[in-house]
Amino acid sequence: MVSTMEAMALGTSKNTVYLSSLDPGIGKTSAVTIFIQQLIASPSHKSVSVMVCAKRLDEVKRLVNDLQVDSGDIAVFTSDPEINALGRSEVRNARVLITTHQMVSTRCRNQSFVETTSFHYLGNPREVRVWDEEMLPGDMITLDTDQLRALPILFRSSFPSFSDFVGQLADDLFSQVKGDEFEIPDVQLETGVDLSAALGMLPCGQEERHRATVEALYAMAGKAVRLSAGNGRVVTALDIRDALPKDFAPILVLDASGRVRYTYEAWEKGPGGLTRLKDAPKSYENLNISVLERGGGKSAWNNNGDKYVSAMAGLINAKPEEEWLVVYHLSALNGKLPRELKSRIEVNPSRVKMVNWGAHQGRNDFASISNVILAGTLFYPVHIYEGLAYMTSGIPTSHRLPERLLTNIRLGEHMNLILQGLCRGSVRRSIGGSCKPCEAYLIAWKGSRIRKCLPKVFPGCKIKTWKALRTPSRGKVAKAITILRAFHQEAPEASLLFSDMMGQLGITDRANFNRTIRKHPAFIEAMADCGAFEDCVAGGRHKDAFSFTFAPDPEATYFRDI
Repeated sequence: MVSTMEAMALGTSKNTVYLSSLDPGIGKTSAVTIFIQQLIASPSHKSVSVMVCAKRLDEVKRLVNDLQVDSGDIAVFTSDPEINALGRSEVRNARVLITTHQMVSTRCRNQSFVETTSFHYLGNPREVRVWDEEMLPGDMITLDTDQLRALPILFRSSFPSFSDFVGQLADDLFSQVKGDEFEIPDVQLETGVDLSAALGMLPCGQEERHRATVEALYAMAGKAVRLSAGNGRVVTALDIRDALPKDFAPILVLDASGRVRYTYEAWEKGPGGLTRLKDAPKSYENLNISVLERGGGKSAWNNNGDKYVSAMAGLINAKPEEEWLVVYHLSALNGKLPRELKSRIEVNPSRVKMVNWGAHQGRNDFASISNVILAGTLFYPVHIYEGLAYMTSGIPTSHRLPERLLTNIRLGEHMNLILQGLCRGSVRRSIGGSCKPCEAYLIAWKGSRIRKCLPKVFPGCKIKTWKALRTPSRGKVAKAITILRAFHQEAPEASLLFSDMMGQLGITDRANFNRTIRKHPAFIEAMADCGAFEDCVAGGRHKDAFSFTFAPDPEATYFRDI
């Protein structure tokens, strides 16, 4: 990283995007801040300037504080005047400029970096450029039928032709086959209303809500776009455009997820122009991850929220003196998850810290917490994965995506979220080449393949099964489970006849045994634990016994997928 920034300062670097994918907590940001301090102090580099691009405004403030350079050497250029006041007002006369991804994308749209003078230093483009967190070579434009259907009533009195056009377009999109191409008619040509007029007629108070929809409509005008299935019955039109100017390289990208996100690999294989810097592998041998293989998305929370909260509270109450971090869906339990969970904490609820997905990245204030729960994971709409695949692979939207590419992109985004989520806790810190000890708990649907990806995300970690949602067993069901487990311990190679278990339970009616024991959820879970299955051992046509697939291992702490 330091050699790359030095080459930029000397003008000897390649014209490429340099990717540093060092794991969280290794010291990427520290290396950048120390380099900048040394650069400013160097008498030989007085004409060399720096530009650091952060994703969020809170990160901008953190960077300003971390740099600890003279206020006359730094400028802040964002959409927030209060944050801009942290630096000098003359942006083009400051050696160091801190700005945001969004500001770069907006200011550089439809022009080169050389032409974007607002980022210059003393009339020239800044030599050392750093991009914090993920970078994408393109920008995704989306337009869905629900967004379009919200517009006609807003323009009916002022621009009736525009109102009719938008309503008809929504109907046309909805009638198309998902996955097909569709040409968006030229809205200005059809209605005589240009973009500035349409934006100017948005009702007061509704500008921000509908601005992106109107801008997307004009950006797609006259283009063939790809149709994707959205959430529910929504149809989404998808297009890709350049996000950054071609001459923005060389630039150093700091993305800890660079080794697990497939977007960068697609970028390398497709458009090219990306160079990976050396890795510094980190061991996660001190990380234990217990996985609850249940749906972790928003719909699963709507169906199983109370059970999930009880399971999480049980974990937290078992360690009454320790701090916990919970990363959760903001919409879970209609936004009431933090309140519901803390109401079930028996000792000092304030020791449980909550952060929602979307606000989790770039935060270091929980790095001392060694108990972390990822209360479900984010799953994006299909068109998001498709957009990432198109923009990084360079495949035009006129072509269908290879299914394997789309699968890899989806898995890469899962791994990115898991890495970023868990690394808010003590995992991000290091002891030598290993992470600090951490106990993590993850709710993840088995079909998502997240559990199988964990060894790649956290090399050396230990993966267990979190069996938190067991169905309570009482009475004869509990006794049947005890009989099954005892038989498995004593004679794992033999089979336990249904009639023998019925005799021990005092059940004489086979139909009653089938209904109350064999089909009970708790008994079925106990069978899975023992590796038991229903078998036919007496030579008849019907199953009459429980057999076992493997013997018990007294040293085992979890079941491993074979």
